[in-house]
Amino acid sequence: MLIEGKDLTARQRKLVLQAFVHRHTVESPWGAWALAAAGAGAPRASTDEEFILSHAFYFVKDGSRLAAKPNHCEPVYLAD
Repeated sequence: MLIEGKDLTARQRKLVLQAFVHRHTVESPWGAWALAAAGAGAPRASTDEEFILSHAFYFVKDGSRLAAKPNHCEPVYLAD
């Protein structure tokens, strides 16, 4: 099932941040490195909060863990 970022529990948020390590946010080590490597022309980095609120995530039916497939997230407007 697809759950909007604003509806995630604290545990679900933790699972999302652990699973999506290649997000382009200032809190993500990979995202910060990638933006620094891009130089001055890089787009503005978002925060983890902005990332979560702007996406929807696939969880198993009971919401206990992320769904194995699909292994990606969607823009929040697709969750409606």
